[in-house]
Amino acid sequence: MSEPQASGPGPVHQAPIDPIDDHRFTLIEHLTELRKRVGWSLLAVAIGTGLTAYFVDELFHFLVTPILPFLPPPGKLIVLSPLEQVVAYLRIAVISGVFVASPAIFAQIWGFVSPGLYPREKKFVLPFIFFGTAFFIGGAAFGFYVFLPMTFKFLVGVIPADVMPQYTVEKYFSLVTQLLLAMGFIFELPLVIAMLSLAGIVTPAQLKKFRRYNVVLAVVLSAIITPTVDPYSQLLMAGPMIVFYELGIVFAVLTDRRRKASAAGGA
Repeated sequence: MSEPQASGPGPVHQAPIDPIDDHRFTLIEHLTELRKRVGWSLLAVAIGTGLTAYFVDELFHFLVTPILPFLPPPGKLIVLSPLEQVVAYLRIAVISGVFVASPAIFAQIWGFVSPGLYPREKKFVLPFIFFGTAFFIGGAAFGFYVFLPMTFKFLVGVIPADVMPQYTVEKYFSLVTQLLLAMGFIFELPLVIAMLSLAGIVTPAQLKKFRRYNVVLAVVLSAIITPTVDPYSQLLMAGPMIVFYELGIVFAVLTDRRRKASAAGGA
């Protein structure tokens, strides 16, 4: 007599848990996390501003050097109101504070996007902070040592001989801080593209398809940001956008491969 066979369902095989899906945030949680990261970033900027405020006079004399060769005698900027110099000092301190606080800001950015990454990808926090800070400061340095002198050379060159140019502190530092920040953000393009690819938001194929539009967008943005119609200045602004977009595609290919490998390893 044969033994009765056991009936019923066999063992249930559970699908592996995706480490990203297991930590999905709701919209409210995303907004709360974003507010917290922005708050810490603003605090870092405030601390950086306080530190740089002590050296604001030295920073003022340093940042004014690109325009000095093009100033008429006696080679000085002018102020049109008693508060103009104070406002310029405040602007210099805040912008310098942003650059000083940039490592902390990039750390907060990483903290916000890291829940969407696989555990193997989260180890890139230090390279992200390092390269983010280096690109940001490198972009500002390019703008200060290359872009600004060429721009001022063109601007002064178009002034007729019978016109006496006078440059105010407020106008000068408004232009300088705007361009330095713009260059800093432009140099971040490869890192931004790499992060979007790492998070699976964009793919190398999409980036390559958008390549032709990026050239047009770079030219349009450079025309908006630059204060002149000088083709050389606009090329200096549009050139890095195009080059760094191509570099971003290279980074996207590498991060896309790593992401797929991480996903396969976590499956």
